Amino acid sequence: MIDNDEIFNDVIDKYFDSKSKIGVTKGDKQTVINEQIPEDLTSTRLSAEGNIKTIDEFGQLLSNMLNTAWGNDWGKITSDIDKLNITMPLIIYSTNLREITTGSNIKPKQTETIKEVVDGKATGDAFIVYRQSFDCIVEFNFCCDKAKDSRDLMNRFEETMLTFTGYLKKNGVREIYFIKEVPAQNSLNYMSSIPMTCLHYFLRLERNNTVRVSTIKRIEDKIYLESTLASEKKSDVIQNNITYKGDI
Repeated sequence: MIDNDEIFNDVIDKYFDSKSKIGVTKGDKQTVINEQIPEDLTSTRLSAEGNIKTIDEFGQLLSNMLNTAWGNDWGKITSDIDKLNITMPLIIYSTNLREITTGSNIKPKQTETIKEVVDGKATGDAFIVYRQSFDCIVEFNFCCDKAKDSRDLMNRFEETMLTFTGYLKKNGVREIYFIKEVPAQNSLNYMSSIPMTCLHYFLRLERNNTVRVSTIKRIEDKIYLESTLASEKKSDVIQNNITYKGDI
């Protein structure tokens, strides 16, 4: 007999491509949104603070912040570098480490259910919101033509980060703070020919996924059908083997 709970958990595992066997925590919060929501919804639509899900989204937020604070002609911040064609001043950001936040769910956690309402009428469908938190160490490399200039750029960056921490959090960064300065030779992007300084920052990001309930149901039905057909096929094989042996 097919266990519906097992089917649902299998669906969730397949959807999030999770290897963990820990169950998803169910949420009870019910909210209503008076519009149709696409399945690739991000929590920007669910939270006034927005949501930064990836290091590259964080990098784009930083770029906008620095260009506004320093002017568009200060230089460039990027994660994509061509070591044969570098224009300075340059800040390079890279992921030194990313892991699930200690003490949080290994799987994405269901936090709320949003009923779909279109033109003032309930469609009967809904969206389940899952959240997962990640702790990261982000490395920043500061590159200039001279060693003193690279240190000046680093110091200017630190001061700006302190000033605008609130801005970053307001726009979707859950937590951020300075960890340490490390020798340039130990950095991920070390280039012996370029004066460089290196900082590590702690960064906490939250990834939100929104799943349409009808989509889950469709996948459930498909898995159930495939399981049923597989069971019937196995039963037919067993029955045919018994009948064949009996005839002998």
